[in-house]
Amino acid sequence: MGRLTIEAEPPARTPELLRAALRDLDDDH
Repeated sequence: MGRLTIEAEPPARTPELLRAALRDLDDDH
């Protein structure tokens, strides 16, 4: 679901969301 959100969000916010997604994935792992 996180990926869908990043795609829906503007490219300007993509890096921020990507960072949050990566952090979430790292935490999950």
